Formats: sequence, C-alpha cells, structure tokens
Amino acid sequence: MAEQTKNNQGFNLNRLLRFGRDVRAELNRVTWPTATDTRRMTLMVFILVSIIALFLLAVDLLIGAGLNCLFGLGA
Repeated sequence: MAEQTKNNQGFNLNRLLRFGRDVRAELNRVTWPTATDTRRMTLMVFILVSIIALFLLAVDLLIGAGLNCLFGLGA
C-alpha cells in the first residue's frame, strides 16, 4: 500500500506549472494564419459546402423522382 502511495502522489503544483509552461512553449511554435488567409479559407469552405449541398439536393430530387415513377406514389 505504501508503494502505491509513493507512485500516486496526487496533486503536484510543480507538475501543473511545468505543464502550463510546456503548453505556452508549444503555442509559441504554432504558425498562425494571417487574417487574409483565414478569410480566404473560410470563403473556400462556404463555397465547397454550398456546392456539396446543391449536389446532394440534386441527388435527393433524382432519387425521389425515380422512386415516384417506379412505385407511382404521390401526386
């Protein structure tokens, strides 16, 4: 039981502070995008999502029309 207590020391302020310093050091190494890059990438995402949404809408309408013709359901 004493060995388990030795390995599991519980809350350790020094380890927590070291972790905080390590996180800050890693964040300083990150290459952050510029505002222009962020706007450009956001616009690209909106465009691609819109294209995919339109494609899925077309596929859904085609499948719905095909099933309607096949089974004669609906108006």
